[in-house]
Amino acid sequence: MTLAIIALVAGIGLHIYSENTQSKNQKLSSQYQTALTKHKINNIYYEPDKTIAWLARRQNTNGYFVINPDLINEPSQLNANSLRATRYALSTLAELNGLNTINKSTARDFILSHYQETHDENGNKVAGFATESGDTLGIRPTMDAVLSLKSLSALDSESIDLTAIKNFIISHQNKDGGFWDLHYPEYGRNSCLKCTSFAMRALGTIYEHTNKQFSEEFINKVISYISSAWDPETQSYSAQSGKKANDSYNIFRAFISLWYLKNGTNTDKAHFVSNHLNLTALSNTIKQKFQTTTNVYSRKINSNHPSMKATHLLVWMFIKLDMHNQLDKNSIIQYVQFNQSSPGEYGGDIYNTYSATSIFNKLNVAIEPLPKPKEPEYNKLWFPDFLPYLFYLLSSLLLLFYSFNNKKQLENKTSLLETKIHKDKLTGIFNREYLENAYQYHTAYNEQLSLILLDVDHFKRVNDNYGHLTGDYVLQKLAKLVSENIRKTDVLARWGGEEFAILCPSTTSGPAKILAEKLRALIYNYTFDTISNISCSFGISSSQSDDTFESLFKRADKALYQSKKNGRNQVNYLA
Repeated sequence: MTLAIIALVAGIGLHIYSENTQSKNQKLSSQYQTALTKHKINNIYYEPDKTIAWLARRQNTNGYFVINPDLINEPSQLNANSLRATRYALSTLAELNGLNTINKSTARDFILSHYQETHDENGNKVAGFATESGDTLGIRPTMDAVLSLKSLSALDSESIDLTAIKNFIISHQNKDGGFWDLHYPEYGRNSCLKCTSFAMRALGTIYEHTNKQFSEEFINKVISYISSAWDPETQSYSAQSGKKANDSYNIFRAFISLWYLKNGTNTDKAHFVSNHLNLTALSNTIKQKFQTTTNVYSRKINSNHPSMKATHLLVWMFIKLDMHNQLDKNSIIQYVQFNQSSPGEYGGDIYNTYSATSIFNKLNVAIEPLPKPKEPEYNKLWFPDFLPYLFYLLSSLLLLFYSFNNKKQLENKTSLLETKIHKDKLTGIFNREYLENAYQYHTAYNEQLSLILLDVDHFKRVNDNYGHLTGDYVLQKLAKLVSENIRKTDVLARWGGEEFAILCPSTTSGPAKILAEKLRALIYNYTFDTISNISCSFGISSSQSDDTFESLFKRADKALYQSKKNGRNQVNYLA
């Protein structure tokens, strides 16, 4: 009996020591995982060298840049878009100090091959550039060529006449102060804000290079035209005077036209633009009508579809006008990083890569990663981990006829320890009880949490039209699809019926919105057997200092209800 008690006490002592050691190690592991998560969130950087290499591989031996380097020698790669793609590539390389990696001489010769001289109807010499050699001259290709030559420091080339180019552009100015371009036949010879911005960027570049100023008469005419493009109903700029505004690009076009009207320092330019743009009204319009739920920007009004180009242009405007406070920098940077399709490439083409790297530079994103957190040194047991169980076995054998009840309690305790994790029987993912326990665990370490709720839209139709077995199959496939596209630290649970919940540790609202939008698009584009496609509505909330699980859930549930109310298949966030 004494030996049995000694064996039991020894086993318990070793077991407690082992449990304490494992508990300390689990705490160290949890802290390390939290540090890794924070490192991932804060490790914001990009790699200019990879973008430079990505672009350099796309230069044809004749100087121009192609979209697909695998077809670099195919004649079809030289087309009406080549001059524009080359301008974007050269602008990006110049901004990243990477022009030394390409053949600048052949790039310059390619651009100059599009140059043509002629005479206007009054016999005056004019000159410009065409999209392809021998084609009609245009304002847009002339702007692309002028900006490209500026990137190459080749505006003083003897092969071109800057005065004749200036005369060609000004010949396209209408009496209302705006410009037209044959390359945009939908506007005819009527002024449009797009053509005006192209003309002003080219003219402004030439005037800055030659150290000249625009006349007061010219400045007033352009200002008058831009003012006429203001849509008082939408509180934004439209493509043409008297038209309804619906495109964020036109906000940038109004800004950049004014920016190039004024020669001088950036401070001088910003002051000039601020005097002629209603920045307060524009800021409200951009926030209310062009900012998406993920705090980046869309092209079309109230579309909630992020656009790399629209985001780039509005970031450009806000930074130049010293309005950094209008930008959610973390959300914008995370959006750009999310669109990296290969090292140094963003969005799949030269223009989006140009936009992405320009955003990184304007927001002063680092070009080197942060050091990773050091993995902790875990405590090691000085005895084999099975030793306590040997003592338990010895004690159990000795007390077999004396302590059956104690033995039964020990077995029950062991069984309880082995069945801590509860899972949903249908989908195999965690259930709501586990999710609530996970919330309590993470809040004990004061972690920032976000909760994402998603609900299948019109799920009753699936059951009614295809049967409950098909409905069960859809829920199983949906659970698998979502679980494969979230982090290992995230907790996915079935809340009930067709509703699911995702608890995201160490996650603020911005990354949670990006994840929800990613899952929404993934589900919407996934093809389920038998029923083809479904959609889901999402609601998001992020933890606050005085939150309980119930209050966090209620806000996410209200946001989900708002998504349903607004038409489903969308993401909403409630602070």
